[in-house]
Amino acid sequence: MDKNDADAVYVVGGDGTIDRVVTGICKNRDKSLPIGVFPGGYDNRTLKRLVPHVFESTSDVRRYCESAMALIEEQKRKVAAFEFSVTDEPESLHYGIGDVGAGWYRKIEDRRQKLWYFGALKRRWAYIWEMVKNSPEIIEADVVYTEACAGCNTCRSATPTQPVVVWRWWHILTGTPRYKQIGEKTKDYSNIVNENCGQAHEVQVRGTDLLIENEQTEEESSRLRLRVGGKPSRFNTISEGMARCSENKVGSSTNPNFYSTDVLANSVTVKFNKMPDSINSLHVSSDERKFEGLTEKPVKMQTTRKLLEFYLPNKLRHDLVNL
Repeated sequence: MDKNDADAVYVVGGDGTIDRVVTGICKNRDKSLPIGVFPGGYDNRTLKRLVPHVFESTSDVRRYCESAMALIEEQKRKVAAFEFSVTDEPESLHYGIGDVGAGWYRKIEDRRQKLWYFGALKRRWAYIWEMVKNSPEIIEADVVYTEACAGCNTCRSATPTQPVVVWRWWHILTGTPRYKQIGEKTKDYSNIVNENCGQAHEVQVRGTDLLIENEQTEEESSRLRLRVGGKPSRFNTISEGMARCSENKVGSSTNPNFYSTDVLANSVTVKFNKMPDSINSLHVSSDERKFEGLTEKPVKMQTTRKLLEFYLPNKLRHDLVNL
């Protein structure tokens, strides 16, 4: 099969599946294929982050239809990927568009999937049962991050590179493939100055929940949002868990006072000083990944200029109330 003779990739799966596809494309292809996604995962947090008003409701069948219609109608959107790696472990190199996290809430949310026999109460029971068995120990880490920059003459190239055209015999009939429309404007960053671009800061963080999200910006780029917080007590963990259940929120807290650290960055390097033995793992876009000596090897996450085209719906076109 000619790998270059494909128009798009349609993925059926959740956050982990999407990031495995993104990793494969970023590692092995110079030119990305457009990607369509059918929300077949457990939480689909990546899609909820990209198009919240379409995918936020987990019980709405319209989101399945709209994901397919976005491919049919070619509703494309550029999404910037991040790069994740662990020091001295080359095989850990990973690309994605989701998030990286660690802590008790991720552990409990994974546990709920095994408690299917509790039905609608499985998630709430997971928080209660886990706190009966364990007292949540604190996570401590030293973090070095560089300030987020939307684009300036330091971090952006003044002259964008052109994609390499792969020729095939049928182009004699169809014409030269054009990856970029003629006349499309490219923003000039040569006159934009940001003195804080690339400036490094160090901070010590501690809490029961650590989350680094890949947030998309309007400049066809992304930034990292590092949030750490949570008090090490059974009562606080259960209370926060019940609040997330009531709000149908997975992965992060809606309580503005929950996180003691909240920064925007272009790159984040985390050196764990204390990691509870019962956790001792990272969740990379919902996939649990265990690393030996996690407290001895810094973990780095950084934004990239790798842009991928995704077929994403803009809205839900039918109102169920009026049907």
